[in-house]
Amino acid sequence: MLSFLRRDLPAFGRVLYPGVIPPPFERIARSEEAVAWTPATAQPGQSWAAEATHPVWGSADMVCERQPAPLPETLIDCDRALSAVEKAQARPGQATIAVRVHARQKHVLRDRKGLLYWLRTLMQADGAVAIDGSSTMLWSKAMLDDELAHDADLDIESLYAIHAVQDPGRDGAVSWMHTHGLEALGAFDVDVLEPSPLLVSNCGDPIRALAFAALEGTIDPDTDRFQLAWPGGEVRLVPVERFHALAATEHKNLRDLDQHSGRRAVLCEPVGGLLGRWRTRPVPSRFLSRLNDDRVVFPFSTAATALMADRARRTLGVFLDLQEEFASLELPALMKLGFEVEGGGPADREHLWFEVHAVAGGKVDATLANVPNRVPGLTAGQRGEHDLDRLSDWTIMSPEGPMTPRNLSAARRLREARA
Repeated sequence: MLSFLRRDLPAFGRVLYPGVIPPPFERIARSEEAVAWTPATAQPGQSWAAEATHPVWGSADMVCERQPAPLPETLIDCDRALSAVEKAQARPGQATIAVRVHARQKHVLRDRKGLLYWLRTLMQADGAVAIDGSSTMLWSKAMLDDELAHDADLDIESLYAIHAVQDPGRDGAVSWMHTHGLEALGAFDVDVLEPSPLLVSNCGDPIRALAFAALEGTIDPDTDRFQLAWPGGEVRLVPVERFHALAATEHKNLRDLDQHSGRRAVLCEPVGGLLGRWRTRPVPSRFLSRLNDDRVVFPFSTAATALMADRARRTLGVFLDLQEEFASLELPALMKLGFEVEGGGPADREHLWFEVHAVAGGKVDATLANVPNRVPGLTAGQRGEHDLDRLSDWTIMSPEGPMTPRNLSAARRLREARA
């Protein structure tokens, strides 16, 4: 199972406010009626300190910093979660209130979601942006509202940030995509050099597959061969220090080593032979640079799939609300359903995508979009009703990208475009 989830890790973050003058303690203390605020002794460099307690969220330590601490422009520019409007709102942020939350449930997804409740409380005082201190993931008010509108555990995608660095010399194309936050969980972060436009716009599943594999211990930063995708998606992982020692200058120049070292691997071309890793100069993965087929499949372990399915079912109401909100745009809506496989064990399932026509009475009326491999009772194009107990994922496709149980950035961008 996913033992990495059982961790006694405190969560910490910051909320930034426009300008250099932070909100006073009295204003913050009025932001949430259910919270009890107890002033604490401020240390040098702090305007005030307090302990906050909520009957459900538990307790948190908060300090208001005297010195403004604006985020680096590049951190905002490279963030893939924020919309253009949200990035503009984040840039004026300078004054800072920091929050630290003790691990109550010893479960990283639940304890990290607990942090978000406190960040949203602090954001009520005209916050510009919030940041998760472990992953450097940025959160806007709307992002926090989306996540806190349901009680599903936080998704693993919210434990790390994805940065996409553009190259002005390539007409703004992304030359380097990488993660932050997986090393803090005991795994390692990953770099993709010269990712294809399709990979950049649909990086959710590929990066999540790598994140799960790293956290489950299936791969390490020095793995020679890993089947990331089917068909043809075999990659090699090369530690960044070795990559910079052996790779061609043109490839090393695509990424920065000074601020992006530690336990981190670059995804490269696989090599053959026992000594291939030493005799062959590492070359960035051509598969990920040329990926242009959205039918490629990125497999997940049974335990990871179960975790994803639980969130999909607990966010079904979000799916239905989005369908209603964007009904006039007639966006394609799909659900992934799991079916018992011929000749498989009791837990073996094949997960297939269906185009959704209607949802009612615990069932979905849908048409199968995939060609089944080991489910003989189904054929591509077949329409019928299926139990929602089979639900393992959902998505709504849009001109701004896919909306999923894990990421609603496309919905916020679409609202801005419609407005």
